[in-house]
Amino acid sequence: MRPVEPLTDSIGILARSITDIELVAKTLGVFGNQIPDLTHTALHQCRFGFFTGELDHLASEGVKLVREKAKVALLNAGAVVEDVDFGEEFKGWEGVDGKLGKIMNSAADISTFKDYMVNRGALPESILQAAENGIPRHETVRIHDQLAALRPKFDELAGQYDAIITLSTLVEPPKLSTNDVPDFGALWSCLHAPTLCVPGLAGVNGLPVGLTMVTPRYVHNLGELMSRYQDERLLHIAKLVAEVFIEAGKDDLRKVPSPAGVVALMH
Repeated sequence: MRPVEPLTDSIGILARSITDIELVAKTLGVFGNQIPDLTHTALHQCRFGFFTGELDHLASEGVKLVREKAKVALLNAGAVVEDVDFGEEFKGWEGVDGKLGKIMNSAADISTFKDYMVNRGALPESILQAAENGIPRHETVRIHDQLAALRPKFDELAGQYDAIITLSTLVEPPKLSTNDVPDFGALWSCLHAPTLCVPGLAGVNGLPVGLTMVTPRYVHNLGELMSRYQDERLLHIAKLVAEVFIEAGKDDLRKVPSPAGVVALMH
């Protein structure tokens, strides 16, 4: 693993259940000495904001269908569901030509410099272009400053909800598309916002499509604690949402036969 851009290149946990994620996160010391606010124990107490990103109009019909299924399922469970628009400041970041793309290009220019100087003849064309086509430093400084100013604004806006729900991908499996982007969650990484992709609902071909739940870094005005970091609380809310998604998608998901020799354990 060789990170290129510390802001966007992060390692996540892929697990069978949220309980497993909690176990690994505690082992890695992710939560520290936090005291999560777990007052919400039912979905009818929760409020979710559905965020539409700049690239969402490129999403396949199956992905858009999953988004609408999620809204209906949460509403039927008694949750408050709203569409959210964070304003102009949150636009212009996504996509290859967006501000995040410029940040990553600038980082690639720096991280490949040594290889470029020492062994450029053995490098593929993509690496050569990254080393030779860097972004002017004054532009990257300006973008980093804008991003730093955006983080507390996101905390304030997203803090009005138990979670922001947004797309995780533009295409549904197993189809591939030039519309899909590998850095779909880059904005949340740059905002340092905890995220979790929750599957359970199915696209038009019966395969699972996850949606991403995002929370602010921290929420102010919580009694004696000025702030509480939200990543552990996100797992708590995600458990409630996952149960609803699984129930809503159980008849739509394609039944995949188990490999030979696998025994299902009934609880």
